[in-house]
Amino acid sequence: MMCSDVSLCAVCSSELKVAANLDSVESMYCSNCIGEVGLDEVFIIFAKRYSMGEFRKSRVFSNSLRILELARSGLDMFFREETQLFDYDPGFLAIYDVYGRCHRLISSTMNSILRDDFASAEILARASTETCVNALYLLKGDRTENVVAYFNHHLAAKKNNINKWEESLASDDSSQYQKFMRRKIKKAREDVALYKRLLVDAFSMDGVDFKTYKAWPNHHDRFKAVGFATHYRTVYSALSNQVHGDAEDTINRFIEAVLNPDIAKKVKVVRNAESVTFAYLMALGTVQLFVTLTLAYMNAYISEEERACGSKWSVFFEDLLVQAEGNSALINMAHDQVKGLGS
Repeated sequence: MMCSDVSLCAVCSSELKVAANLDSVESMYCSNCIGEVGLDEVFIIFAKRYSMGEFRKSRVFSNSLRILELARSGLDMFFREETQLFDYDPGFLAIYDVYGRCHRLISSTMNSILRDDFASAEILARASTETCVNALYLLKGDRTENVVAYFNHHLAAKKNNINKWEESLASDDSSQYQKFMRRKIKKAREDVALYKRLLVDAFSMDGVDFKTYKAWPNHHDRFKAVGFATHYRTVYSALSNQVHGDAEDTINRFIEAVLNPDIAKKVKVVRNAESVTFAYLMALGTVQLFVTLTLAYMNAYISEEERACGSKWSVFFEDLLVQAEGNSALINMAHDQVKGLGS
């Protein structure tokens, strides 16, 4: 995307022969300077350009927003027109609700980038990633069986938390606070039991035994089951640092404090730039994951025969895949430009 009619070299300020392309670091420099610029300086300038509102002008960012909305609106229309495909699918409503949550979370992630709120973007990207993986897992294999496991896992976790809540109260304390807490615990147990009865009745209408269910896998096993084991150890693990408030950022600041002041200043600028670009790339990655989820829906509800005969929906989703792959190439290009820089 062209950001201006006249662009200047970031080092010597000489006029460039072509307008700056926000998706290309190389376009920041004239031919005389580009070979002399250190990688950390390239990284800093790249991040500064994006942190000053240039995200919304980026071709890859605008493409990602468009693809996000195209995927959601397309699938909504598909299910409105093809209701017969899920009339006898007890798990459909639950999985589609998770899909909608994915869209809302990713939209909030992208909106945080637009507002230059990169810390929130990281946290939302983590929630978006896990929710997309949950939806992908729910679509894999027996969908109804997966939903029953998903619901029962939640109810069991609630029950376990209530038990631990009760254990945390002093058994010999009869204060008003303790009495109040025990009333709340009793009400919470009643609520879980009510949810369980309602779900048993609802699924029984479709001939599903809600009380018999398989175990819901842990985080790693869900990622692995849907083909994202490496994603779990890299992207998801890195995003979890902010959510759990671990020591990584504090260690970085601690090290800066004991460095030579001149070096520390440079390290701080590089670190801040890295945070900006990391949040940006993670946000873009959630959109690509959402496309993967949307296409998984296609595979779950459109038969091989329909895809082979070129129905309008198979054509729509194939086109979505082509656009997403093109956008993925742009994301990889942006990632390569900052990969390893400033480290």
